[in-house]
Amino acid sequence: MNLTTEQQARFQHLQDRLGKWEQDQFKNMLNNKLYNVLGRVNWHKNIFVKKCNDITIESLISVLNGFESAEKELKHIKRQFRLMNVSTLRVNYILLRTQHLINLTYKKIQR
Repeated sequence: MNLTTEQQARFQHLQDRLGKWEQDQFKNMLNNKLYNVLGRVNWHKNIFVKKCNDITIESLISVLNGFESAEKELKHIKRQFRLMNVSTLRVNYILLRTQHLINLTYKKIQR
């Protein structure tokens, strides 16, 4: 297939636009995942904070498992953002807070 330089340039431009669009779609998907994980972390945090004194050990372990699964998913999202050369400040902040909640939950279980 022989293309003129103008046709090649137009084709390359369309490929670049498609690549940019796909990258934006993927970034939006990751941001939605991040928002969902943040919602789960907040849900578990609210249970931990509001019922801290009344909660059973089994329930604390369940909350801890929720935090740990959120932590794993946050690390995966962070890795994907890094591969795309996107800022990971929000992910780092949420990850740090989640790790802090994990430590607090461990301490509460050990008491």
